[in-house]
Amino acid sequence: MKRRQLIYVAWAAIFIFAMALRLPGLTQRPMHTDEAVHAIKFSDLLERNNYRYDPHEYHGPTLNYFTLIPAWLTGAKTLSAASEITLRIVPAFFGLLLIPLIWLLSPWLNRSTLLWMSLFTAISPALSYYSRYYIMEMMLLAFTLGWLVVWLRYWRDPKISWLITGAISLGLMMATKETWILNAIAALAATGLILIQSNNSRMLLSDGIQRIPQFHFIIAPIAVLFVAGLFFSSFGSNWHGLIDAVRAYSVYFRRAEGSTTVHEHPWYYYAHLLLWYKMRNGPLWSEGIIVLLASWGVVQTFRKSISENPVDRWIACYTLVLAVIYSIIPYKTPWNLLSFWQPIILLAGIGWTAVFRLNRSWKKWMIIGIGSCGILHLGWQSWQANFRYAASPANPYVYGHTSPDIFRIVGAVHTATKADNGDQTYIEVICPNDDYWPLPWYFRKYPNVGYWNHVSMKTPAAPIIIVAPVVEQSLLNKLYVQPPPGQRPLYVPLIDSSTELRPGVELRSYVIKALWDRMR
Repeated sequence: MKRRQLIYVAWAAIFIFAMALRLPGLTQRPMHTDEAVHAIKFSDLLERNNYRYDPHEYHGPTLNYFTLIPAWLTGAKTLSAASEITLRIVPAFFGLLLIPLIWLLSPWLNRSTLLWMSLFTAISPALSYYSRYYIMEMMLLAFTLGWLVVWLRYWRDPKISWLITGAISLGLMMATKETWILNAIAALAATGLILIQSNNSRMLLSDGIQRIPQFHFIIAPIAVLFVAGLFFSSFGSNWHGLIDAVRAYSVYFRRAEGSTTVHEHPWYYYAHLLLWYKMRNGPLWSEGIIVLLASWGVVQTFRKSISENPVDRWIACYTLVLAVIYSIIPYKTPWNLLSFWQPIILLAGIGWTAVFRLNRSWKKWMIIGIGSCGILHLGWQSWQANFRYAASPANPYVYGHTSPDIFRIVGAVHTATKADNGDQTYIEVICPNDDYWPLPWYFRKYPNVGYWNHVSMKTPAAPIIIVAPVVEQSLLNKLYVQPPPGQRPLYVPLIDSSTELRPGVELRSYVIKALWDRMR
């Protein structure tokens, strides 16, 4: 088999392995609160063809509109007809898309380097885990990588096709999440650093600009704004969304400053998750081998002259700037690390290729042996993260996640409703601060669910009640103190043992005794 054919076979094997980590069992992990919120937001678009961009929450509109595709393909016209697969297949698709996008760097990197980049992308626990998460991070990652590689291709060969493709990618970035601007800042900073390091920076800049047709400077911003404007305006049905798209940055800049203590973490938070994470009775998690190889890739990049590897140097500068920005920002969630983690993986591919070029055979094979063990460990971690510890706090990428107890609660409610009025059964959910998510997703087929942040004394008690312990005393007053004697129906626990919505957040479920008897 020729070397080129062998590369293609290896690439296909990597892609199949990436699919095996991202596609099976998409319904097994409980829905996170954020996933459920996005799903309910999507229901407005799916069922009523209504979407309005909110500058304060939910981020950009692309996640909702791209989810229409699997909904249409599966014939789901209502949210109750959709499943976790309908939603999570979207980030899974874009997580897989990263692998072929890497190969657009082929004019500057050899096939072996691209192959290693693809492998690390496929088996990274962080990338594979969030490829199964119904949030917009994987979409932003794919659009960003597409924009960067197309921009590099355009600078090398200023064709109109590369220009339009890059403009579409940038427009989609803008319409996906407000943090796209950090990637743009890092890209501009990396370009400036490259020009500063170059001895003939003025000539490079002037030659590059002179090669670009003048009308491209007009087409590019128009195409970018047109694509972003389509989504923010809900394809012309909400023009105020364009104003909201601008207003959103003041909201997210305030949030980035650490205006909330819930998501405020120290600068080394991401390093802790990626390099060494271990909870009691849990496995050791570390993607340190990628960081080590990426560090070696940076060293090799700066050892050579900038004329030999300008793209390698640019990727290194871009990655370092972006990692510093995200580390400095107090507001941190685990999925935000993906923006700088993907380019770190690209540098790891460069570093791993450099290892094979070492001259000293004993040192070379020792490093290769250690690195190979690290790569196998990455694959093992990805499998554990996605299928065994998918909702466990022992997983570094699990963040305020829904407990698997949610399946017990929902299953018990489904059983109870079959003995009552079926989908029309009246259900009460009472949790202070509206802390009942993701129950609206799991109860999406029940139109008569009341969600309360307090016990209402004016409404009739439902035959099924789910309540937070902190308001349980108020519920007892409503059921057994306020009604006159003879009108106090008995309630019994629907589930015998304790159940949690999230670790440390208990929920208690009750059912009226008459319904309980019918269930039995």
